[in-house]
Amino acid sequence: MDTFFEPNNLLGQFSSSISQDEWLAGIDLYRENRISKVDRFEHLICGTIHTIEGKCEVRIKLHPSGRMVQWVECTCARNRKKGIYCSHIAALFFHIHQERDDFADTSGSSLPQISRADDSNTQSMVHGLFQQGRGNITKIDFRGSQLVVYFEVKAGQISQIELDVDKQPAFLESLASIERKLLPTASQDMKVLDDSSSQGIYFYLDDEQKLVGRKVFAIKRGPSKGISTEIENFHEKLSMHAGELREDGWFQLFPAEALGSWVGQKYFAIPKVGYFPINDSFSAWSELASTFKVGDQNAIELISNQFQTYSKNGKIFLHKSLANLQIVDDLVLSEIKVLQENDGWFYLDPHYTTNGKSVGMLDLLNRYAKSKTPFLKSDKMWIRVPDLMLNGKWSVDSSKKCLKVSNLELIKLKQSLGNPERITGKELLLRKLKESTEFNTPSNLPCIAHTQLKLREYQKVGYEWLWWLYDKGLHGLLADDMGLGKTHQAMAVMSAIQSQQKTSGPMFLCICPTTVLDHWMDKIESFAPNLKAIKYYGPKREQLVRNFPQSNTIVTTYGVLLRDLALLERYEWQVVILDEAHFVKNNKTATYRAACGLKGRLRLCLSGTPMENRLSELKNIFDFIVPDYLGTDREFNKNFVNPIEGQKNADKELELRRLINPLKMRRTKEQVLNDLPEKVEDTRHCWLSNEQVALYKEVIASQAGPLLDSLKKDQTPIPYLHVFTVLQLLKQICNHPALIRKTTNWRDGESGKFELFRSLLSEALESNHKIVIYSQYLQMIEIIQNYLKELKVGHVVLTGKSQKRGDIVKKFQTDPEVKVFVGSLLAGGLGIDLTAASVVIHYDRWWNASKENQATDRVHRIGQKNFTQVIKLVSRGTLEEKIDRMIAEKASLFNRFLERDEEAFKNLSREDLINLLQ
Repeated sequence: MDTFFEPNNLLGQFSSSISQDEWLAGIDLYRENRISKVDRFEHLICGTIHTIEGKCEVRIKLHPSGRMVQWVECTCARNRKKGIYCSHIAALFFHIHQERDDFADTSGSSLPQISRADDSNTQSMVHGLFQQGRGNITKIDFRGSQLVVYFEVKAGQISQIELDVDKQPAFLESLASIERKLLPTASQDMKVLDDSSSQGIYFYLDDEQKLVGRKVFAIKRGPSKGISTEIENFHEKLSMHAGELREDGWFQLFPAEALGSWVGQKYFAIPKVGYFPINDSFSAWSELASTFKVGDQNAIELISNQFQTYSKNGKIFLHKSLANLQIVDDLVLSEIKVLQENDGWFYLDPHYTTNGKSVGMLDLLNRYAKSKTPFLKSDKMWIRVPDLMLNGKWSVDSSKKCLKVSNLELIKLKQSLGNPERITGKELLLRKLKESTEFNTPSNLPCIAHTQLKLREYQKVGYEWLWWLYDKGLHGLLADDMGLGKTHQAMAVMSAIQSQQKTSGPMFLCICPTTVLDHWMDKIESFAPNLKAIKYYGPKREQLVRNFPQSNTIVTTYGVLLRDLALLERYEWQVVILDEAHFVKNNKTATYRAACGLKGRLRLCLSGTPMENRLSELKNIFDFIVPDYLGTDREFNKNFVNPIEGQKNADKELELRRLINPLKMRRTKEQVLNDLPEKVEDTRHCWLSNEQVALYKEVIASQAGPLLDSLKKDQTPIPYLHVFTVLQLLKQICNHPALIRKTTNWRDGESGKFELFRSLLSEALESNHKIVIYSQYLQMIEIIQNYLKELKVGHVVLTGKSQKRGDIVKKFQTDPEVKVFVGSLLAGGLGIDLTAASVVIHYDRWWNASKENQATDRVHRIGQKNFTQVIKLVSRGTLEEKIDRMIAEKASLFNRFLERDEEAFKNLSREDLINLLQ
């Protein structure tokens, strides 16, 4: 029978396989000196055991390393025939453990010995040995918190047992009077005391007024029942909180770290005094550090909720300074006294009130600056410092004994006050304050007649607001609905600033997605050429930098910003614009951090996508516009996100709106409908991807070249069919390479136009518009359809193959979940109403502008209640751009042909066709 024993736990390992009866019988054999002839032969130990039945031999085989036992056997019937570890084996183990330390292996190392550590198996066996020799205790002593008992197992053989705190009371109670005298003199009176104790946490304020928690054992005692001990303790009248129970009384508290190892599961002990039963224990008590400080942000909440946060960790005991603490956390900003204004700075004396008492904000700020705690002591109150003070960077003018604030801080204070009638001061000062915090048509608004801008009425208001922000040193978010001309309003304020500046060089930086880069350049060229814009983009940007001194507007992309931040952050820009600002709504991205590194007198975000329902994104945008204005992320989540999104708190929502409204302007199409024309058309340009460029050049070289040679020969007939086929092929390449590959997956190739389309679609959907999309090609319609399926956007499709046209149109018109209608000009351009939509996207254009207009009129017709925006997509540097120009120039020609594109196409001259194919 093989067995395996770990080193240094010989006796403990053996005990797990032997019965208690055999074990005790083995102890008797050992004590009666029934063991003889114990010898070692290299790795084999043999011993003879004498019993009433006769004698038997026990053998212990050691591993060659000498550090473990491999097997044990006995010649008795119980072991040899039944495989039971017998009392004979136990007797030999005890003999080796007690008397044969002289055994050593061939390498000189000692034989594995019984462990005297606190192993349950080993201790139980030694305890059994102790019980057998109970009458022979020779000495009792303390080794630290362990009680060590020495006893004589048999004549001349001394063993020992160690008892921890939990085992000591029962042992001491079992001692006879003569045995108790073996204890150290100072410990002879130690016993289990009547006082029961509890695991607890003691809270108090240290010298710095920081809230501190300390793990303790608590004993309830009267004033005269103190315990004199060397162990640190507190003995005073305390408040105890336990669940809903609050009890005041005299308690003696013993800090857990001061007791050290004198703490068990059932008792804690005080040397020379006695053992206290732990009646109330908490499983989570051990999770706490012995002493811990509560962070400033959490201290006031902990005090406010009567320390219930720690109720699972133990009974709560409070120092008398905390016991009857009145927490005031409802300070209300009640009055702002305006004392002075100088060079755009306002000097104020704001006051809070609570319970009819007035508290100066300046006094609170000064005291907070010293203590750095979120609650301040005032008389018998603890005042919670308002979030407004914690979240702001306030400047105190000690000479004037008042608060010095900028326009932005003034807006924040004013919005927190709520009632403007509570702002007091001289009439002139109040008028200046109103001009600095409330938008109205500025008296110093510059003229922008040097531009080509013709602003609509609501756009003029937007321009005036932007100038007011710039003039007052503020920043803003222009969040007008898609298609309302945010670009025009931005160009207006840049032109106004330009007219006031005498300096040259870059003043304005506009950052936008790649898909709208050319849109910006087109608009500036058409409406504000005075801005002298440079498109800072592409692999040769270093050469463009040389032209910066002759330009005042730099238009670039978010990608270039990230790569060229070191250059762009050198400039002190008059205006920094983030267009499509929702592209940088994630503050974890490197692009967002790069944007925040730019310096601008006016930081302006443009976005047609509403963000009020995604508060974290709104916070990130405002952190770019006005850093720290809304506090840290943690504070914002606590003050607004959780109450608004989680609890639907209307008051908090109103508070947030009042904070951001002075710095945000948003108009929807419905709000300004009376000020708008019925329909606005816009051409959006894009560039071919590298893949599209390669395909386009290949077709020009292989197919368009021979046709050009033919067309240049005036005597030959014009091969309209061949030209039409080549132009169709080029047009498909402009749409998407997948059309050439005959697939319907938008990922089969890279398309500049499709990327622009995705951006426009996303913006329209985010703004909750319904969209109609037209294309000439059924395959392109399938690609768009598959993309919408991937996005899980509700949509319908209408082509010449569609059945039940009426049901398709009705579903789009009436189902709020159906956001997109995709159709061909032929099938979806006549005889239907699509007035539920407010955005029309012509993905590709062809010769007949009248057909496009007819298709657009499916949306813009009687019954349409919303402003209609029409967007036409055109690829730069391709025949699409030439067709777009040709349609405008030859509108009267094309409008005569309403039936077939081929008829309009055949009215093009030889020179027109040559121009298209080149």
